[in-house]
Amino acid sequence: HREVQAQALQCWPASTHHNNTPQQHTNTKKRSTMYLLFKTLAPRATPASAFATLALALCLIIAFDSLLSFNPHDSDHRYVRENRELLVVDDEEPTPSKKPVTVYVFGTRGKRAQSMFYSKHMDRFGSGEVEYILEERNDCKHSEKATLQDAPCLALNFWSNRDCSYGDMIRHYSTCKTMLVADEWCADNRYDAKGYYTSTQADKPFLPLGPRYDSWEAFGALMNETKSIIPASSQRKYAFNAIFSKSTSAGRALLEKVIQKEGGSLSSFVQIAPKWRADPNNPHNELADSTTYMKTLLESTFTLSPSGHNPECYRLFEAVEAGSIPVIALDKDYREHACKDSLSHWLDSPIVIVESWNEVIPTMQKLLEEPEVLDKRQADLRVWYEQFMRSAVHDFESFLLSEK
Repeated sequence: HREVQAQALQCWPASTHHNNTPQQHTNTKKRSTMYLLFKTLAPRATPASAFATLALALCLIIAFDSLLSFNPHDSDHRYVRENRELLVVDDEEPTPSKKPVTVYVFGTRGKRAQSMFYSKHMDRFGSGEVEYILEERNDCKHSEKATLQDAPCLALNFWSNRDCSYGDMIRHYSTCKTMLVADEWCADNRYDAKGYYTSTQADKPFLPLGPRYDSWEAFGALMNETKSIIPASSQRKYAFNAIFSKSTSAGRALLEKVIQKEGGSLSSFVQIAPKWRADPNNPHNELADSTTYMKTLLESTFTLSPSGHNPECYRLFEAVEAGSIPVIALDKDYREHACKDSLSHWLDSPIVIVESWNEVIPTMQKLLEEPEVLDKRQADLRVWYEQFMRSAVHDFESFLLSEK
């Protein structure tokens, strides 16, 4: 009997230390309990009952382990006491279900003309409360699904789309809100929302262009290659880039002359095509392909962004995403454009603004003299851009979810 007691005492020594960890303290409680058990039972046990005593001890070990090793802080749940009962409360808030919004896209220019949806920028800058379901259609003829639609939906049409008139669209998609994109001259004000801002229709919701879909895909591939490193403005290969076609505005032809005359004083990448083409990746035209274009933006401190058919160009957004600072001119093309004040949201941003393209080379030369100030401008622009895009997308989502 004494031998059994001695073996038990060797297994559960009674000595303790005051600086025990919580787990050590729990183990000490177990050991002390077993010590008392054997001290009480072992002297009274017969040889035949020794094994029964040990079996009882093992049962008690399991029971005490469950009780004494419980630690709410080691769990993914919260524990609250209510009426002397311990209730388990899941720590994670339930994820609210997203509200589905079907976007009907008419025509063949979907991904290029409304890149905000196809490049997932609506998800990136949105509230997280909306799930966008894109449905492409060649025309806006009758849709049984749209007729029965009780959830929010958006019918998205393109300027000069001959296969889908405004009248057909509102007749067949009467439960949906309507939006017109690619209206670069802000000529049609019948739709509920638009793709270009103008102060003459300031009451209507609009969506910024965002990066063009094919450029965004190329940028993603480049980011994977460089492990998502955006170089500082002061550490870039080119002082500026000028990649555009000169046929879409008079200001572009003027800028080309300025670059030819004065641009040689700064390192640059210049590729100016005579005519605009829809597909930059077609090897038969003179445009820079999407990969070359986005790689050059990543390597350029400044990106010259002259007005095209509209002052707001994909280039503005693509440059900021690549960490290149856009340069715009408030010239005649901007001041007299039909989409009045089209870049008013950008005028308080840290981009570079000149009154005329004749000022652009001296302005960039001066800014390049202060690398630290330039890097701060780049960082401030990133912060501004995130805030601007989130605000614009959140406002648009509020419009989509509101009553028609």
